[in-house]
Amino acid sequence: MFTRKCCGWIIGFCLIVFITPVVQADELFELKERLRIIEEEKQDLIQEIRKLEAKDNVEDEKIQESAVSKVTPPPEDKPYKTNVALKLYWDTREYNTFEIATSSTGLPLGFTFWGFTDLHGNQDQVGDSFDFDRFFMEYRLSRAFDPEWVLGIKGLGYQMEYNDTNGSGNQLVRFGLTYKHGIPSIIEKEGWLQLRAFPYESDGSGQQMSLIYYFPLHERIWISGFVDLNLREGADDRWVIEPQLNIKLNDRYTFLVEYRYSGSDDASATLDGDGVAFGMSMGF
Repeated sequence: MFTRKCCGWIIGFCLIVFITPVVQADELFELKERLRIIEEEKQDLIQEIRKLEAKDNVEDEKIQESAVSKVTPPPEDKPYKTNVALKLYWDTREYNTFEIATSSTGLPLGFTFWGFTDLHGNQDQVGDSFDFDRFFMEYRLSRAFDPEWVLGIKGLGYQMEYNDTNGSGNQLVRFGLTYKHGIPSIIEKEGWLQLRAFPYESDGSGQQMSLIYYFPLHERIWISGFVDLNLREGADDRWVIEPQLNIKLNDRYTFLVEYRYSGSDDASATLDGDGVAFGMSMGF
């Protein structure tokens, strides 16, 4: 009886000694495996959090940039620069023209300035062709709209133009819109067209529509010019057309050939409305 009890105790003790470590080892392995899985999930969560934070930062920057761009006009890339050109023409109607042209870019608030003054001699006066008894001047102050202001349309702008010519009361101010668009050319340099519409004139008796163009043929050869249609209340509409061929001889001088038509001159009893002018431009 005693022997049987001893054997049972011995067997039980052996089971405790040998089986318990195995069970504990299994539990430890299971716990370590669970910890490894938790660490992996933790790292995955950290990566997801970082991605979401980065996305939120990008969205915040976009919102801030959009808000600033809607309030602040875009900065102008062009630095301030002024060009001056002196031009002398001989017209087939036997008179000369002396022109002073100027342009400026990079003005405050994104404005640009362009204009000229023409001094004309008398037609058909060979000996007095340099007596500059007639003049015409035109000056423009322009600015392009930010595309965000006009439904994303690029090339739209507004312009104020001042004109003056011989005689009293001929000063004129126009206000209107412009639209400039690039056009392909036969060389890498792009040409352009600009449409202008002036519904308001300070004399209160007319409007003007205009097309200005620039088309390069070569690095040193291009065609430029304009077509103006002057709409006058109670009078005939008048055209002014001047296409010009430019041949750049060097960085200073450019040879010019220009066709001229003026509806105002054509309506005059003493002036011929059209002719061809040959000239030279000296730029600064």
